[in-house]
Amino acid sequence: MLAFQKVTTLPHRPESDPVLERLRRVMRRSRAQRRLDLFTACTLLSSDRSVAFDAYAQALLRTLGREVGQPLVLFHPGTAERSFDEDWILRCLERIRAGDGASVMFLISRRVPKFSRRQVMFLLNGLAERADVLHVEGHASHRQHVQTI
Repeated sequence: MLAFQKVTTLPHRPESDPVLERLRRVMRRSRAQRRLDLFTACTLLSSDRSVAFDAYAQALLRTLGREVGQPLVLFHPGTAERSFDEDWILRCLERIRAGDGASVMFLISRRVPKFSRRQVMFLLNGLAERADVLHVEGHASHRQHVQTI
């Protein structure tokens, strides 16, 4: 007798997370580019405080797979389901914005080697600081879409 594992999927939500959608788009653009060393990526970003969300996302997504020991799984934009990697990144960002440093350190320490945690934290903090702009943009475009219907 074969045992099948039940896969539960979340229903498609019309108001998808703008941070997740942007991460998925950045990942698609980054796939063909060479991988970066984590230290080099952080050095490039730290010299400019006005770097956009996409630059931090690209640096994180191009380095994190190497640090966790396997390629990241990010689905295509618009996909209703979330991968483990997407959930992990979003949970880290959520806990950073909530000021829950203990949870962030727990999440990072479970996947990232000790010698890379500082740089991964730097990139996640950069994303969290800039993610609020995406939420504002996402709500504005959703309101605009609703008004045009």
